[in-house]
Amino acid sequence: MRFMITIEQIKAARALLGWSQKNLADRAGYALPTLNNIERGLATGRPQTMQHIQEALEQAGVEFLEQTGVRLVKEVLEIKMLDGQSCLKELYDDIFFTVDADGGEILLSGIEEEKFMEFDSLTMLNHIKNTGHRPDIRHKLLFRHGDTNILGSEIFKGITPEHKNMKARYTEWRWLPENLFGLVSMIIYGDKYATILWGDHVRIIITKNRSITETFRKQFMAIWDIAEKIPDHLLLK
Repeated sequence: MRFMITIEQIKAARALLGWSQKNLADRAGYALPTLNNIERGLATGRPQTMQHIQEALEQAGVEFLEQTGVRLVKEVLEIKMLDGQSCLKELYDDIFFTVDADGGEILLSGIEEEKFMEFDSLTMLNHIKNTGHRPDIRHKLLFRHGDTNILGSEIFKGITPEHKNMKARYTEWRWLPENLFGLVSMIIYGDKYATILWGDHVRIIITKNRSITETFRKQFMAIWDIAEKIPDHLLLK
């Protein structure tokens, strides 16, 4: 027997899927203000409206339980390996595709910019140009303590001052002590995290799994909170 879902279940289901209100409104076929008002309790959704919202969430893999229960019917686990000269471009294409529609936060740790620039400077410069002006796409980067190869350094001489200023507006950089700095680079975005294995043969592993990614995201933020803010004069020197 089908039952009417609650506001709490709608919010919980969106959280499980990592959807914004706009994602759900689009999938259910309603305007964003309609869903916003329902979730805030400012309007009572008609039975047909609530049914369409429920169907959109169920089609995405959510199962509603009686009372206030919500769970994912099947959790996705996809692992993809990239290598070759185009692997960094493929990764950043996937990052941009993932965050382009609704924005999001991109978390990067174990970052040594010179490695990225030496391997594929064009991809890195294009990423800055594509995202630097977007207030809805924000970056947090963790560097080894003392590393000054940041936005204002010589390795970014291909970026105009305008793009650098825009990038700096929506990006944060912090230093990590040597003993906490990772041996590989990791990028967390959406429901994915990518591990970059540097060396003579660069390889990238992209894992898509919400639970695993959320675990790494929480670990990143715990480390972020104890990291040292890089002085502003080093960012755009």
